[in-house]
Amino acid sequence: MGSAGLILAGCWSVGIAVSALVALPPLLTALSAAVSLCAAGLTPSARIRLLALGLSAGLLGVAWASWWAAAPSDDPLTAYAGAVVVRARLLDAPTPRGSRFEVVAQVETISRAPEPREARQPVSGPARVLLRASTIPASHDDLVELRGQLARPRSRPGWPLAEILARRGIGWTLDAGIVRVVEEGRPGLRRWLGEARALAEGTAREQLPEPQASLLAGMVFGARAGLPPDLRAAMSATSTSHLTAVSGANVAMVAGALLVLALTVVGRAPACGLALVGVWLYALMVGAPPSALRAAAMATFALTAQALGRQPDTFAALLVATALLLGWDPGLAFDLGFQLSVAATAGLIVLSPSIQRRLEAVRVPSPVSGWIAVAVAAQVATLPLVVGTFQRVSLVGLPANVLAAPLVPPIMVVGALLALLGGLPGVDVALGWLGWALTSLLLGLIVGFAGLPGGTIAVGQAPVWLPLFWYGALAAWAAGGSADLRALGLRPAVMWSGLLAAALALAALSLAGLAVGGRDGSTVAAILDVEPSAAVIRAPDGRTTLVMTGQSGPDVVAGVGSQLDLWEHRLDVVVGPGGLRLAVDLLTAGAVADVWPAGDRWSATATPLAPGTTVDLADGVRVLVVDVRTAGEQPALDLLIQLDGLELALPGPGAPSDRWAGALSGAPLAARLPRSGASWARSLPPQAWLLLIGDPGTARARGEAGVPLLLARDFGTVELTIHDGGIGARTERCPSGQSCDLLLPPPQFGPLLLSAE
Repeated sequence: MGSAGLILAGCWSVGIAVSALVALPPLLTALSAAVSLCAAGLTPSARIRLLALGLSAGLLGVAWASWWAAAPSDDPLTAYAGAVVVRARLLDAPTPRGSRFEVVAQVETISRAPEPREARQPVSGPARVLLRASTIPASHDDLVELRGQLARPRSRPGWPLAEILARRGIGWTLDAGIVRVVEEGRPGLRRWLGEARALAEGTAREQLPEPQASLLAGMVFGARAGLPPDLRAAMSATSTSHLTAVSGANVAMVAGALLVLALTVVGRAPACGLALVGVWLYALMVGAPPSALRAAAMATFALTAQALGRQPDTFAALLVATALLLGWDPGLAFDLGFQLSVAATAGLIVLSPSIQRRLEAVRVPSPVSGWIAVAVAAQVATLPLVVGTFQRVSLVGLPANVLAAPLVPPIMVVGALLALLGGLPGVDVALGWLGWALTSLLLGLIVGFAGLPGGTIAVGQAPVWLPLFWYGALAAWAAGGSADLRALGLRPAVMWSGLLAAALALAALSLAGLAVGGRDGSTVAAILDVEPSAAVIRAPDGRTTLVMTGQSGPDVVAGVGSQLDLWEHRLDVVVGPGGLRLAVDLLTAGAVADVWPAGDRWSATATPLAPGTTVDLADGVRVLVVDVRTAGEQPALDLLIQLDGLELALPGPGAPSDRWAGALSGAPLAARLPRSGASWARSLPPQAWLLLIGDPGTARARGEAGVPLLLARDFGTVELTIHDGGIGARTERCPSGQSCDLLLPPPQFGPLLLSAE
C-alpha cells in the first residue's frame, strides 16, 4: 500500500476517534466529506489533492462513528429497573472477574420479580446486559433463567465501567443469584472453542498452585480468575497488568509455531494459510478481546505478505488493521484496551528501533537493549492514556517491565506445553516445576517493585489537549524519518513548527482558563462516588482540602486525582480518621499509606481530632468533626462541611451517631450517606434538601416526604458550586432516560440546575 493509502487509513481512524470530542450531525459531515472529495478531483496539485482526500476520509470517519453511536433505538429495559426475572441468551462464555463471573447476555423475556410467570414480556431490540453472578454454570449461546437486580452500570474512579459498556452497546448490569440453564445452545464454532479453552486452561492449572496457576493462565489465555486483589494492585502499580492480556506477543508466538510446523509438511503459501486460520481460532478461543483482534488483523497482513513472497510492513499493517476494525465497530475507538493495544504497538514499531540503536551505540548488550527499548517505547506510547484514565504514574513500571521481559516468552511456552501435554505422566511434573519456578520469579519481581516507597504517584486530571499534543509530537518525530512523506513535500521542520505553535496556543488557553477559574470566587465541593464517604473541597483562593470519613482505598486515590489538574500535586489540608495534616505533597509523600490517613505512620505526623473540632479552611469554609468513633473495628469520622450557607453532611460508616442533632444549623443541607444509610436518612430534619445516597433503600426511607433524591450509583461524583449566594450542581454522568435538570423548591435553595458533564 502506498503512502497515500496509509494517510487515508490514518485519517479515517483519527476521524472516528475525534467523533468523541466533536458532536456533528452525520448528514452534514458526510456532505462536507463529499465536497472535500470533489475538491480533490478538481485540484491539479498532488499535495492539495492528498490533503483534500485525507480531510474527506477523516470527515467520513466522523460521520460513520456519529451515525453508529446514534443508531440504537429506545431502550426496552428502562421500565424494568430493579428486581426482575429474566431469560437471556449468553453471547459469550462467562469469564471470571474478582470473586464473580461476568458475561454479556441478550435478554429475551423479562418481568418484575413479584409478578407471575405469565407476566413475562418478550424483549425486542437492543437489550444487552452485563450478567454478573458468583457462578454461571453455562456456556456460549445457552439460554438461562435468573432472578436479579437490573441497574445502570456504575463507574468508579479509575474504572469508567458505564462508558466502557456503553461503547459496546450495553446499557445495564444484571446482578443475579442462582443462574439456571433452561436450554443448551446450539453446537457451533464459538462453543467448541470455549470448551477447548476451558479444557486447556484447566489442564495447565492442575499442575501449579495459586497464584502461579492464575498468572500463567492469564498470560497464555487472558484469564483473570484466581489473581488475588493485592496481586492485581501490585501489577497495576508496576504497569505489568498487560502481562495477563492477550496481545501481539501471544498471537506472534501462535503464528510462528504454526508456521514452523506447517512448513515441514507443506509449502510456504499453504503454511501461511494454515497459520492464519490458527491465529483467528486462537483469537476467538480467548474471547476475541480488542487487543487480540488487533493482533490477529495485523498477523493477517503479515502472513499474506509472506505467502506472496513480500516483506511485511508492520506500520502499514497496523494502520490498515486499525482502520478496518474501526470501520467494523467504531466503538473500539473508545475501548481502553484497544487504545492501549494500538498505542503500545505503534510505539514498538516507531520508537523502539531508534531507542535500541542509541543504547547499542553506548555498548549496551543487544538482548538487554532490546528489552529496554521495548519497555521504554510502550511506556512512552501509552502514558497519556494511563494518566488520563487512572490519574497515576508508575515510577517503577519501566524497570519492572525490563526485568520481566526475559521471563515472558518461556512462561508462555511452558504454559502452552502444559495445556497440550499436561496430561502425560512425567511430563506434567517436569513442566509443572518449571512453570512454578518461572512464575514465582515473576511474582517476586512484581511484588518487590510494588512495595518500593514512592513507586506510584497520584496525579491530577490531564487536559483534553495533552494526548493530542503528545501523539502529535510522536507522529511528527516518526514522520521526520519517513522518505515517503518527504517525497510528498511534508517537511519535518514545517511539521514541528506547526506542532510547536499549536502547543503554545493550547498552553496559553489553558493558563488563561486556569487564571480565570482560580479567581472567580467560587467554592467547589466534589462529593466522591466512593465508600466510605469522602469529598474534595476547593476554596475560592484555590486551596484544596480532602475530607474522609473512613480509611481510604484506591477509589479515593483515583477520585482525588480526577479533581486536580495534571500539574497539581499538593493537598493543602487532609482531614481523616488518622487526624489532620497540612501541605501533603503527592510527589514526595512516598507510599500510598503515607498520603492517605491509614495506620500509625500517618497518625504520628498528624494532629488528632476530637468531637466538636472545627477546621477553619478559608473564606467561610469550615469542617466540623461531629463525632469520632469506631465502625467495624476501624476508626471513623462524622463530618459536617459548611460552605457559605450550605451544609454538606458526610456520615461515616456504621450506625448513625447521636451527635448530629446538635450539629445541624438548619441551613440548606446536602448529604452523602453511607451505603447502609436508611436509618440515618429518617433522622434528618424535614426540609428541602439535596440527598446523595448510597443505596435505593435510603431513597425509599425519604421518598414519601417529597424530598429531591439523587442515587449516587446513577449520577456518580457530584460537584456542588457556591458562587455569589447561588448553588449549582454538576454530576459525573447523567443516567439515560432521566432529566438532568433538577429544580429544588424555594426558599431554601432557590433554582438549582443539575447538569451532566
